Amino acid sequence: KRNLFDIRFLFVTLFIFGITSCETEQGSNNGPAEISNIKHSDCKSLSLLKSDKQDCVEYQTTNGNYLKIKRINVAFNCCIDGVLVLVTDNQSNEITIRESEICTTPCNCNCLYDLEYTIGPLDYGTYTFHIIEEYADTMNFEIEFTQTTQGEYCEERNGYPWDVE
Repeated sequence: KRNLFDIRFLFVTLFIFGITSCETEQGSNNGPAEISNIKHSDCKSLSLLKSDKQDCVEYQTTNGNYLKIKRINVAFNCCIDGVLVLVTDNQSNEITIRESEICTTPCNCNCLYDLEYTIGPLDYGTYTFHIIEEYADTMNFEIEFTQTTQGEYCEERNGYPWDVE
């Protein structure tokens, strides 16, 4: 009888240990971050521009572990069919995002668009973002990602199509 009791106790202990060792800390996301909910505006006329020389990123936490990103004044061809946004690198707390136009019949012009997307899931912490654009230098900035993150980062841009008078 004692051996049977010892064996049951051993199995119950291993079962409980196995269950608790598989649990993860709340907010822990071990998978790679992905982009979703991509939307873009139509080509903006000069009267709609926030500032014709600024290229901006507005960001805020949404749905717990996701970051909603709104890009303001991103340059693409005037005749885009759509926009592709990909996470091209997600090393520890450095995230590289590539924003590309989809354009089957390009026009001989560029214009500014607003672009929105969501990235996640992300763990809370400090992240360095690198956003690679079609017609501008890479934007590099840091975000402290928490449940209440909200902010904006802008860069001055010179030249066409930002600086049109």
